[in-house]
Amino acid sequence: MLDAGRDRLCIQFSVQEIVEMVDCYRGYVFTVDRFSMMAPDLCDNLNIRFSDYRSSKHGRFIHRLKKLDLFPKIALADALEQLWSHGATGKAEIAEYFGEIGILLRG
Repeated sequence: MLDAGRDRLCIQFSVQEIVEMVDCYRGYVFTVDRFSMMAPDLCDNLNIRFSDYRSSKHGRFIHRLKKLDLFPKIALADALEQLWSHGATGKAEIAEYFGEIGILLRG
């Protein structure tokens, strides 16, 4: 399940977008019901009304997150939780970790 989700995450997000997700969910343990709330949670963290996300500078990013299926969301949540547990916060550390688990990030 994680491998399938990771494959579908490749090239979906940039390092900066992952940094923003790390900031949003720092220390958070995901539950099944939380997967459907990832895009609204990110909007809250970025001070964007969810109903207005498309017109924000983060619109494409939030839309990609919103459209993810369950397996990629599980893989993303797992990767974010692993980042926190290892204390990785810098862009280089995040890009390296995602590469190690098979999730390629965009430029």
